[in-house]
Amino acid sequence: MSRTRISAIIPTMNRPALLEQALASIRRVEGPDLEVEIIVSDNEPSTDVEAITHAFHGAYVRATTPGPGAARNAGALAATSEYLTFLDDDDLWLPTHVRTHLKLLEAHPRLAAVIGQNVGVDMSLKNVGPPHPMSLLDPADMFRSLLAVVPQIGSVVVRHSAWNAVGPFDESLLAAEDWDWFLRLALRCRVVFITVPCIMHRSRPFSRAEDPIIEMYRRYTLHVFWLNVRRAGLARLPPHVTVRMWLRRVGYFAGKFLVSAQVHASNDDHEAARRAFGLAARASALHTVWQLIRSASLRRAAWEAFFDSPTPQS
Repeated sequence: MSRTRISAIIPTMNRPALLEQALASIRRVEGPDLEVEIIVSDNEPSTDVEAITHAFHGAYVRATTPGPGAARNAGALAATSEYLTFLDDDDLWLPTHVRTHLKLLEAHPRLAAVIGQNVGVDMSLKNVGPPHPMSLLDPADMFRSLLAVVPQIGSVVVRHSAWNAVGPFDESLLAAEDWDWFLRLALRCRVVFITVPCIMHRSRPFSRAEDPIIEMYRRYTLHVFWLNVRRAGLARLPPHVTVRMWLRRVGYFAGKFLVSAQVHASNDDHEAARRAFGLAARASALHTVWQLIRSASLRRAAWEAFFDSPTPQS
């Protein structure tokens, strides 16, 4: 039996315990037919991380530029396999990852990359939702599909040659750099999507500390959206399509902040709830007002946040 060799690039920064779980999940996927070259790219050099990497027989690389994109780029430069994969240090590979991707790539030499699904889990690995994306994306226009639905970088297997053709992650982007890379890939290369769960993707709980991170992602995401709309041009993205996808993006972030506001209100942290409502309105006043009209529980949270008292009973 021939053994396929792939490279798995894991950016990390001061999370040795989570990194150890991530690397263990990669090694569990290996078998007589599959060998994985592990490359850990460290954004904050640590002897603990280096020791964990070597314990899993991986290569340790120091990333000299801040940001996940720079860390992945440093890892990709060190990779020696025909195929590249990625995994964030707080996520885990599932046993179903990689092999279906590789079968397709080996059967179709002109195919550049295969994207699978991620399964959302909380920090204790409890499932919090169905696999995402839930349905097949349009293989005839993967760029438009990926502009509407953001995959997770850990769910892709890409040819090393395609990586070289598309270019590295944009290191000026401290968030949404993976989405930008997916869109550039889809503009230049043939990409397909498969409904195979590939990774467990951890979601952090809503908190005061998390809201500024979501806001940072919002700003970078919207920048990446318009950057790639310009790259695609009007011939590929008519105005009505662009507006619809823009509304989906801003609505997503408004929804995140509204959920956060409800969590803060339920914890009697009215100041944080008010701030989250404000961030929701900044993301999309239209979506925020519409959700307030539709949801009695959201209106109750808003009343408590802004008037600092329980909602009066009718």
